[in-house]
This record gives sequence, C-alpha cells and structure tokens, in this order.
Amino acid sequence: MKSACSWLLLITSRLAELVSRCYNSEVNRRLIYALATYAALAILATFTLEGVIRIATWVLLGGFALKTYLVVLKDRID
Repeated sequence: MKSACSWLLLITSRLAELVSRCYNSEVNRRLIYALATYAALAILATFTLEGVIRIATWVLLGGFALKTYLVVLKDRID
C-alpha cells in the first residue's frame, strides 16, 4: 500500500509541474486529463482489487501513462 501512495504522489507532483509550465495549451490540458484518469483508475484498483491482479493493473496503467507522456514529449520535440 505504501508503494501505491508514493506512486500517486509522484503522479500528482508531475501533474502539478505540467500545470505550472503551460496550462493554456490544449495538448497539456489533454495530457493532464489523461494522467489524472490513469491515477484515478490506479486508486480504484488499489481499493477494489487484490494480489497479482492489482499489481498487474498498476503495471498496465503505469505503462499507459508512460506511453502517453512519451508521445507528448515526442510531439514537443517535433
């Protein structure tokens, strides 16, 4: 449970950093909504699932969040 809380704190701090950088951009707004949705799903998984399925769900959601973030970074570079 402690690792889930630290993971959510990391996501929350990253979201706050993204908001402070440039809130008016449509891409950033969509990124924030996507990452917030992943965080909400992770919280729901924490309280509703058990064991291996909960960990697998966290890994899957973390992968989705990472992929989403990397796509946005790639678009910023291009």
